[in-house]
Amino acid sequence: MGRNKAFLLLLLGDIFVGLAFGIIDYPLIAYMVSLGYETIAIGRLISFGLIAMVIAQIPAGLLIDRIGRKNGILLGLCIYAVFPVFYPFCVAYLWFLVIAVISGVGNAILTPASFAFVAEIVPKEMQGMAMTLAYFTSGILTFGPFIGGIFYALHKTVPFIVCSAMTTMTAAVFYKFLPEPKSSNVDEKGTKEIVKLAKVFRRPLAGVLFANFAYSFGAGMLFLVVPIFFLTVLNESIVQTGLALVVPQIICFIVSLFVGGWMNRTKEKRNLLILGLVGCGIVALVFTLVTTAVEAVLLWTFLMLTGIFIGSSSSTMVAEFSEEPSRGTAMSVYSFFGTLGAIISMQTVSDVQNVIFLQAPFYMTFLFCAIGVIAVLVTVKEKDHKPFT
Repeated sequence: MGRNKAFLLLLLGDIFVGLAFGIIDYPLIAYMVSLGYETIAIGRLISFGLIAMVIAQIPAGLLIDRIGRKNGILLGLCIYAVFPVFYPFCVAYLWFLVIAVISGVGNAILTPASFAFVAEIVPKEMQGMAMTLAYFTSGILTFGPFIGGIFYALHKTVPFIVCSAMTTMTAAVFYKFLPEPKSSNVDEKGTKEIVKLAKVFRRPLAGVLFANFAYSFGAGMLFLVVPIFFLTVLNESIVQTGLALVVPQIICFIVSLFVGGWMNRTKEKRNLLILGLVGCGIVALVFTLVTTAVEAVLLWTFLMLTGIFIGSSSSTMVAEFSEEPSRGTAMSVYSFFGTLGAIISMQTVSDVQNVIFLQAPFYMTFLFCAIGVIAVLVTVKEKDHKPFT
């Protein structure tokens, strides 16, 4: 299979898996709400999964560099495929936690393996577009929330069974048709990966890593609060909530094509990263004034757009600054900072939720994005945009 076909196959697989997990995201929240769990419990559940992910990420990166990108993708998909189907049979909170932890480990393997695969399978001149599309599709929900709401209305088990089935199908197709990048070194390397890892912490990438942390901190809170805002404050049904969140994702997919094309032609990735951080901070402040579903949908759209700006520019810079033998490790370190921000944000939502309702998370998001802008301006220069040697 040629490089372009392999990239397109991975992209379609990412969309399919993103759709699968979009189908269960909001049904899981609705199911836990129906059992009487409050926002603090849901936030802690997500945090436990993220904690497991952050603990597993560095070992997962080393594993990916040893076993290869394709095997890493398959291993992550297999973990993803097995455990979501057990969610609707949980009642005790402990079992929710067990499944969330195992899924977090699967994500720690799958995400950096996919990014490393993309960075090595596409030509250098197309890397900006490829990383933008990979970033967007790795977290895409597409029509998942709407479809998941319909499935959940049929029976609480349906969306979770469908999610596992779709993930299993993707793994089977990848196993049969997805090639291993020729540049991927799967030989034993001893401690070489640890030495390579030190390069990720050089000054030009310090701001990129912190920017990823800052955005994940803010977006992590908003992605948890906004669906609950629809369900509780606006009193929208789960189907209406899912439908409201579909349109922004279609808009963002179209925008991601233009962003990716622009990054192929320019080296100004730092400016795109700063623009995303500024936009995210502004969206967070404006969200404190939202009173209607239309306003919430518009701001959700802008939030997703800032995610594309930040994620596509920062992931491309990590790909540029890392070397092929240790790129899985580099991507894992990048994901580590993003996951760490999300963990802290979930705990922050839990702590402030009952104090000043839904206001404090938004102000804290603005503050972290502002610090992120300063960090990028101080540490990242456009002239640094070439791989380390």
